[in-house]
Amino acid sequence: MGKLRILLVDDNQAFLDLFMAQPECAAFDITPLDSPRAALRVMSKEPVDLVVTDVQMPEMSGIELFGIVQD
Repeated sequence: MGKLRILLVDDNQAFLDLFMAQPECAAFDITPLDSPRAALRVMSKEPVDLVVTDVQMPEMSGIELFGIVQD
């Protein structure tokens, strides 16, 4: 079985960098994205197992992103 495929979505690049620097991240296939729209593009092309997202982002909230993903 392969690594769990995770999208990490946050408009704060510093947070993404800090998160990805953690050694535990090596156990997963994590794609850090700074845009909910980029996450939607990725998910339209390939399956993911989990989406972890910030709630408050300028172009779309994490709640809105989950609403689209669930449809």
